[in-house]
Amino acid sequence: PDGTGSAARFDAITDMVTTPNGDLYVADGVTIRKVTSAGVVSTLAGGTARGYANGAGTAARFGPLPSLTFDGTSLIAIDTDAGVLRRIGLDGTVTTPDATPMVRDTVDGKGAAARISGVFSLNAGADGNLYFVNPGTHVVRKATLDGVVSTIAGTPRVAGGTDGPLATALFNAPHTVAQGRDGILWVAQNYGLRKIQNGTVTSFEPSANFTDLTVDTDGNAIVTDWNASIARISPAGERTELVNRVQIQDLLRNRDASSMLAAPVSDAAGNLYFADAGTAAIYKRTKAGELSVFAGTPLKNGDADGPVGTATLNFGETIFMAIDDKGNLYLSTQGVVRVISPAGVVSSPTLGWGRQTIYAIAFAKGKLYGMTKHALLQTWLP
Repeated sequence: PDGTGSAARFDAITDMVTTPNGDLYVADGVTIRKVTSAGVVSTLAGGTARGYANGAGTAARFGPLPSLTFDGTSLIAIDTDAGVLRRIGLDGTVTTPDATPMVRDTVDGKGAAARISGVFSLNAGADGNLYFVNPGTHVVRKATLDGVVSTIAGTPRVAGGTDGPLATALFNAPHTVAQGRDGILWVAQNYGLRKIQNGTVTSFEPSANFTDLTVDTDGNAIVTDWNASIARISPAGERTELVNRVQIQDLLRNRDASSMLAAPVSDAAGNLYFADAGTAAIYKRTKAGELSVFAGTPLKNGDADGPVGTATLNFGETIFMAIDDKGNLYLSTQGVVRVISPAGVVSSPTLGWGRQTIYAIAFAKGKLYGMTKHALLQTWLP
């Protein structure tokens, strides 16, 4: 609450700045507060709920405000939710400067005109396009290789589970998308698996909580779940378990090993590769069902390069992998992308986009594509 001296309370102070007249302005959660030299605290702009709205005083809305400065006439704050600068007049009027257009949103368009909301899965489709999802706005999107972004499924900011034609189908927090050679697009969402085929959406296992998804060479969806298992689901809905935690424990001869499976990818021969954050390694399952450690040193975290048993891997909160047409794996864990050769040798090269913090990745036609928080990058590979 506002008040004088010890009667006032703050929520989460992230930055503050003084003005020439001696007043102190504080970025406090999602509000801007004013503190006079007499200790009187008042709310200059923003409300108790986060959001995005220009306006006067408490009618304005902000996301978290990590930085605040004063340009001589107005306060300037960084709004991390919207990805923009916000200008706050000393009378409490909030505007968004034209020089900083919103960078986080769901806007279709080409190149810099497009807007991406968040960082989630990226898949190189068999049709030559890139596919990704926006869980917060409940849509599936497509980017052509010349940079044209479009929304192909779902209604922005409307969650639902409606099947049927693309024009009316709804999605609920889709988090992973992958396309098979047959053109079928698979989408894993908050609960359940969705299939987009011939302009129609259908659902599989609506109560299942899948964590990741890929498509194998036969057009089946390969899904991971919170129970540390991997299953194959055919376009007809037939389910087959491929990997489980006990198999990994048996391979490592360690019954105490825990597993968190993620980022499955399949190569042209039908081999399946997946990351396990629980044991800090990447595994390979052949089409015949043989399981082996492919890269890293199980149960040892680190950033060392080299072959199996020498290299070490660190897995962040999100894990993404892609595979190129030569069988090289690319691993992204919220940092520098690492490369694993077909022989399982790990290296950490500097790619063409520099040392960016890369999240989701995909390979298509000789290029590696990577997503930062609000942009889609590309780099040629040797």
